[in-house]
Amino acid sequence: MTRSRWTSTTDGRAAIRWAGGMTLGAVVLGVTGFAPAGLAPDDAMARALAASVIAPSAESRSADGADPGEELGAEVVRQRHAQVRDAALERICGPAEAGREARFPLFDDVVVEAAEESRETIDGRLVWHGEVKGTSDQEVIVTLEGGCDGKPGNEYLSAEFLLGGALYSIDPDGAGRVTVSEISPLTDEDDSPVPPPGPGRATTRPVAGPPAKADPAVKAKCKGSDKLAVIDTLVAYTPKARTEAGGEKQIKAQIAKAVALANDAFATSGVKVRVHLVHTAAVKVSATYDTVSGASIAAFATRATRSPTNCPRCATHTAPTR
Repeated sequence: MTRSRWTSTTDGRAAIRWAGGMTLGAVVLGVTGFAPAGLAPDDAMARALAASVIAPSAESRSADGADPGEELGAEVVRQRHAQVRDAALERICGPAEAGREARFPLFDDVVVEAAEESRETIDGRLVWHGEVKGTSDQEVIVTLEGGCDGKPGNEYLSAEFLLGGALYSIDPDGAGRVTVSEISPLTDEDDSPVPPPGPGRATTRPVAGPPAKADPAVKAKCKGSDKLAVIDTLVAYTPKARTEAGGEKQIKAQIAKAVALANDAFATSGVKVRVHLVHTAAVKVSATYDTVSGASIAAFATRATRSPTNCPRCATHTAPTR
């Protein structure tokens, strides 16, 4: 097994978006699952309620078409708030049971039923992997801190859904409270609209040549190509990233979800790489660099700029040894 180490000291939100974007490129989008047919209305309703992990607490809001992204963010299509249902967390916290179903009523017209596939622990948080019923390529990833200790009201739950051509997410607002969002998978808040292609003449498609062959000498030196490469990762987040996430627990939940999404993308793509979250750390940076921008990334990549004035812990903080 080969290992490499990647240490990141950039804005936490930027790293999360990178992982999410990579996942979108690796997963085929599909449709949601709904309650099974054949049940009496009362039985079907009771069964659906018992399996529902969240309960909407407010009407959904949509982005203003005249000024999209001004209130909710350019990437958000619509949004609503919800409460975590302690009674239904048993389906995630209880003994692992492949095929056991959990239900997520995201919006009035989007109800997702997913069957458990596997579980893991990332940075002390339970990560639940499920697959949408009736599909083979639509994944649901849930991260949960608290909620499994029999103490209602301390749940920090987040989740990601890739369904029906759009991206849905659940982010913690606080203990027991979440925000449900539908997000355009092709838009980031810092992206500029892509202009339509201009008129042009059609060209002849080039004829494919013979397949390339690897040099045997080079191939012989490629060690570990049939094994799993593990990237030990440290994720550092800034005060602004923590504030925008809603707090310490919320930013750590987003980081854990991003790692799970990255690993899911690698697995779906057949890439034999896995990200291992070694540590998370809060860092202080000057206001000039506490933002998502090319200048900030360049500054963190330059040793001369990575000074105690701009980032007191950047030059000294390293991942713990194992």
